[in-house]
Amino acid sequence: MLTKQKVTTSLLPYFYTKKYNYIYQIVGESLFKYKNHFLFPKQVNLMFLIFTFNSSELLLEYVLSNIKNAKKKKHYFFLTLLSNFLKEFIYIYSTLIKGIKIQIKGRLNSSLRKKVKTISYGKTALQTIKYNVKYSEGSVVCKEGVFGVKVWIFYE
Repeated sequence: MLTKQKVTTSLLPYFYTKKYNYIYQIVGESLFKYKNHFLFPKQVNLMFLIFTFNSSELLLEYVLSNIKNAKKKKHYFFLTLLSNFLKEFIYIYSTLIKGIKIQIKGRLNSSLRKKVKTISYGKTALQTIKYNVKYSEGSVVCKEGVFGVKVWIFYE
């Protein structure tokens, strides 16, 4: 799982390290209310890798691991944090990635019935063949039940 691995910038080549520092500064300024949160550096590292390599599988594993390890009634906080980061990174990487769509089904915040939460930014048209699409899906079992997650990344 991704939670056991530690992503550091020393593993990246110099070009990526320079770009990472620039992105960390931009994201830190725009999302200043989350900057003191303990997930902030980890989230920036993973989003940088996801957007650099267009990896829907990495984003899927990250979402699944955080849903499984979330405390009771804390799913919406993680999803809000994730959507704010996606919005910023879509703006930064707008030349490479045209859109992202994440669909999460399950008992969010321990509700009695399942809910569907969809996070989408950018152009996410599934009926057209204009963009290349990377798709991943997975599920996780936790105390609240089974959660299903689908991830689409649209790029040129």
